[in-house]
Amino acid sequence: MMAVFLTLLQVLAVIIVSVTALLFVLKTWMQGPKFRPKSPISLAGKVVVITGANTGIGKVCAYEMAHRGGKVIMLCRNYIRGQLAAEEIRSKTSNGEMLVVECDLSSLSSVRLCVATLLTMVDHIDILLNNAGVCMLPYSITEDGIETTMAVNHFGHFLLTNLLMPLLQNTQILGLKSGNKCTARVVVVSSLIHDKGKLHLEDLNYQLSCYVPVQAYYDSKLANIMFAKELSKRLGNNSGVNVYALHPGVIATDLGRHFKEISSVLNFLSQLCYPLLKTPESGAQTSLYCCLEESLRCESGKYYSDCKVKQPDKIVENSQLAEQLWQVSERITGLSPQGTCTEIFQGVLDLEEGTDDLPLHFSQGALDTPLVYAQA
Repeated sequence: MMAVFLTLLQVLAVIIVSVTALLFVLKTWMQGPKFRPKSPISLAGKVVVITGANTGIGKVCAYEMAHRGGKVIMLCRNYIRGQLAAEEIRSKTSNGEMLVVECDLSSLSSVRLCVATLLTMVDHIDILLNNAGVCMLPYSITEDGIETTMAVNHFGHFLLTNLLMPLLQNTQILGLKSGNKCTARVVVVSSLIHDKGKLHLEDLNYQLSCYVPVQAYYDSKLANIMFAKELSKRLGNNSGVNVYALHPGVIATDLGRHFKEISSVLNFLSQLCYPLLKTPESGAQTSLYCCLEESLRCESGKYYSDCKVKQPDKIVENSQLAEQLWQVSERITGLSPQGTCTEIFQGVLDLEEGTDDLPLHFSQGALDTPLVYAQA
C-alpha cells in the first residue's frame, strides 16, 4: 500500500514539474521579442506625446522615451494619476522634462482643450503615440452622443491626431531650417483582433443592433488600423509625417478592468490567464520599435507585430470603407476637412476665456496654411 502511495506521489510530482515547466516556457514565449536598436538612440531635443501614459504600456513607453532624453508629454484622463506616474519616471530617469496634460478622449471638448494647451507648450512634435484604450465597457453614451468604446479608442484619437498635424509637420520644417532631415511619426496601437471588426458605419452607436462589449472593442481596433492606413494615404510621401499601426500582444494590464462588470465567468477566466500574459514591458516593445527604429523612417501605412511587419486582415485593404470611415469621423468630431488651421483651432482658442492672441509658437501666416492632405 505504501509503495503504491509513493508511486502516486512520484507521478504527481512529475506532473507538477512538467506543468510548471510548460507554463514557464509558454509565458516566456508569450513575451515576444525585445526591441534592440543597433546603436543607442538619443531623443535629446525631441518631443514625444503619449496618450494613456500613466499606466500599462503607455507608462513603459514614457519611461523609455524619458530615459533617452526626450521631452515627454503624457496625455492622461486623470491629471493626478498622470502627475504621480510622471514623478515616478522623473525619479528613475533624472529627466525633468516630464509634463502632464489632462485629456479625456471620450470628450471632444477635452481633446480640443488639450490641443490648445499643447500649442502653447511646444512648436513641434516628433512622435505621437496613440496608446490609450478601453475594453469591455458596459453600454454608455458620451456627452457628445458617441458610444464610449468607439469614442475613446477611435474618435478621440482621430480628432487629436488631426488637430496636432501642424505640430507634427512642423518637425520637418524646423529640421530643414537647421539642415537636418526630420520626419515625425504617428503610431497607432491597434490589435490583432481587428479582423473580427465589422464597422457598420450607419450604426456606430449600436442602436440598430444588440450591443456586445467585445464586438465594440473589435470594431474600434479595426477603426484604428483603417484610420492609420487612410491617414498615411492622405498625407502622401512628402508630408514629413509617417504613420504606423501595431498589435502590442495580449498584455497583463488594467485594460480588462471592466470584465467583472460584464461577466463573472469572463472575469474568472481572465484572472486565470493573467500570469501567462505579456508584461507591460514586453507589450511595449512593438510600440517602441515603431516609434524609434531607424530603418522604419522611410515606411508608412504598414502594420506591425512582434517588432516586424505583419499583413493585416484583408478588410483593411477596403479603401472605400476607409474613406467612408474618415468622412464619418470628420462629421462626428466636427473636423473641417478643407479648412485652414486658423478655422480649426479657433474653436479651441474660444474655449479659453480671455484668449485674444494666437499660441506662442504659431504666426498668423502659419495658421492660415490649408490643412489639405496630399490625396483627398
